[in-house]
Amino acid sequence: MQINNVVIYEENDLTPLTVNSIKANMPNWTYKVVPAEKSKVGVALKNISDTSLVVKSGVVLKVKEGDLPSKERLKNYHMALSRFFVFYNHDRLKGAYANKLEGPINPNIIDMSVFIINPNMWTDIPETDVGIFADKKKLYMPRYMNHRNDILMEECLSARDCNTYGILAESACVLNYVGTILRGSINISERFAYPFDEVNKYTDGLNEKHKQTILKFSNMTEGRYDKFRKALYKIKVS
Repeated sequence: MQINNVVIYEENDLTPLTVNSIKANMPNWTYKVVPAEKSKVGVALKNISDTSLVVKSGVVLKVKEGDLPSKERLKNYHMALSRFFVFYNHDRLKGAYANKLEGPINPNIIDMSVFIINPNMWTDIPETDVGIFADKKKLYMPRYMNHRNDILMEECLSARDCNTYGILAESACVLNYVGTILRGSINISERFAYPFDEVNKYTDGLNEKHKQTILKFSNMTEGRYDKFRKALYKIKVS
């Protein structure tokens, strides 16, 4: 069976983006909005009885059948996790992280803004997420499925690389630009990479500040950037 339930933990004012995207793209899914707690795993386990997708408020979801591992696939795993550093598996680009951060990085740092959890594998509800994953059975989602903002977009990538990442957004099931929205600014690289013309479809109910921020970003990406991205994606899948 496919997963069809989402828990949204609310830790910002962007919840309508997530709810609207579920209603538009996943109408047969159920969702529950809960206050964020110290442990994201803990708050999820308190609110589910079956394997569920868990996301931070503000994440846009476009999950289609087959995008996520099935409940059967996950029955012997505690979680399916996403990770930071979306370009780390890219042979040419992964070294840029150490240059950007002026030191080595841990490529397995977990991104708790998107994960899947199987409550049947847990006996206790944790109060913190620190140190709880070492003895757990985990699957890792492909990095591109969680299409998120990344530090390399600040200044480290060529226009070609940014555009290639933008093309991946066309097939991604998660659009995760919460940090960029809350920051309130976007650079040239991010115009290529992040499809805010898509995010702008889900702003009903947002406060005016965030709605105007996303509209501004969308106006920057519509026209030249989005047409180029969509055209190249059509070529890729044809």
